[in-house]
Amino acid sequence: MSIENKITALVEQKLATNHIYVINESNKHIGHAGDDGSGQTHFKLKIVSESFENLNKLQRHRLVNDIVKPLFSEGLHALSLELFTLKEWQKIK
Repeated sequence: MSIENKITALVEQKLATNHIYVINESNKHIGHAGDDGSGQTHFKLKIVSESFENLNKLQRHRLVNDIVKPLFSEGLHALSLELFTLKEWQKIK
């Protein structure tokens, strides 16, 4: 299973998500630190979840980072996060 699929599976397992977007940005980091040539090292996550209600930005980031933490030993190097409640998401759409 690809890192991308593992990220999706872990997040959906642990959070009640309304939307999850896993964007592979590894191609932007070819030859940079953390690039192992697999094309599965750098990702952006956009997650909309009611699990983020009453959590500040730092708490949301910690929550998601804790969920995907095991994948850093499998080749994941960098993760960019955009995390929204459903109410916040509806305002920006």
